Amino acid sequence: MELLSYLRELGLSPDEAYLREGLSMMMRLLMEIEVSRTIDALPYERSDDRSNYRNGYRTRAWRTRCGTITLHIPKLRRGTYTPGLIERSTEDVLLALLQEAYVLGPSQTRMSALLNQLKLDDAHPSETAALTEQLDDLVRRFRDRPLRSPYPYLWLDVVETPVSEGRRAVAVAVGVGSNGRQDVLGFEVGSSADNPTLWRTFLRKLALRGLRGVQLVISDSYGGVKAAVREVLYAEWQYSRAHALEDVLRAVPLDDHNTVAAAISTIFVQSTPQAAATQLQQVVDSLGMQWPQAAHRLSMVGTDLLAYLSVPEVDWVLVTTANVMQRVRQALTQQADAIGIFPPPGVMLLDAHQPFAGLDVEGQYQPSALAAPLM
Repeated sequence: MELLSYLRELGLSPDEAYLREGLSMMMRLLMEIEVSRTIDALPYERSDDRSNYRNGYRTRAWRTRCGTITLHIPKLRRGTYTPGLIERSTEDVLLALLQEAYVLGPSQTRMSALLNQLKLDDAHPSETAALTEQLDDLVRRFRDRPLRSPYPYLWLDVVETPVSEGRRAVAVAVGVGSNGRQDVLGFEVGSSADNPTLWRTFLRKLALRGLRGVQLVISDSYGGVKAAVREVLYAEWQYSRAHALEDVLRAVPLDDHNTVAAAISTIFVQSTPQAAATQLQQVVDSLGMQWPQAAHRLSMVGTDLLAYLSVPEVDWVLVTTANVMQRVRQALTQQADAIGIFPPPGVMLLDAHQPFAGLDVEGQYQPSALAAPLM
């Protein structure tokens, strides 16, 4: 199942415009390739081998999972051309390619693999290049769209996806707009979640696309993420409650997990910042009598756990819940297993030795963000 379907099920209002336009564009170009093979001539080509001529177009409605698309099917001067591409398997292959291109950018290698899979392996190199170029234009237009609405709260998380030569970290950002809508804002591919360059680059690209109004960013304590949030977005950073609890419980016997978790949960039901800080210290002191290592860990992250108190009280529950990113992580992980949209071996990644200033924001690592959620 496509990531589009997963995010729709999660209630993240996926924007289908990119996939719908991509399907329409790819089918138009693929039918032209199929017709060229049928009549042994490219458009406007003078060829002694030509067996027929194009003669305008006829329309047909194609029902897809992204809605109904109007196809313009080439007509021939003699006989009838019936596209062999209009079937569910073609839709599946194209959706996978479109999603992969959105994250990684199009490539002629993957486009050639697509043509082989669709039995159009004898396409002219110029046709393959045209497909790649037009898909690249479409991807750039959609993933570089400006973020026009403010997002006061931003969740950051990472999906680690295995490949044959190691693992790749796919960072994802989900924003909550002033209207309460949750939008997937973008993806960024890196070699490690603890690479500070990944977070500076990711947030910088979102900012360049117009991300503004961020008051609080919630995430796990990835290396460099806190500094990147303050440096790029000038926002407060909140240590995700779920991740912090997981870290503390590593120092507690399994049989005592429920007891310790219940004690920590009392911190987040306090009605004032002062009361929450007082309760935090009381829980630390209480844990210290039986689980000193757990108490030390909680004490070390206490300030970052209470960062949510800087936002309006009406939003406290919203910004301390882990449901948003847990659901997105599940969707991305399942998607990685389903169609493998994330980086294959050999794809250039962001590494610690690559300074941000040396990256070309107009190049391969364009902001892979969604003005409205996608895929």
